Amino acid sequence: MSNHVVAIATCTTADQNGVRVRLTEGVVWDAKDPFVIYRPDLFRHLDEPRSSRTVEQATAAPGEQRKTSRPRKTTES
Repeated sequence: MSNHVVAIATCTTADQNGVRVRLTEGVVWDAKDPFVIYRPDLFRHLDEPRSSRTVEQATAAPGEQRKTSRPRKTTES
């Protein structure tokens, strides 16, 4: 294993003493840092591949047809 880890997210959290810690995705930390040991779920080792997060495309590509569904209107009496 490597001696360094990389933050996997950008967030603000607290360490074991309640002190705020700002993480920035991609920033390298020492693997022996007390915060890294306390919150290992927020880091990955340098030799581990990145997770394959899929991001939904907000708009249709040119020529792409998307199915849309809208709620039916109800008539109020």
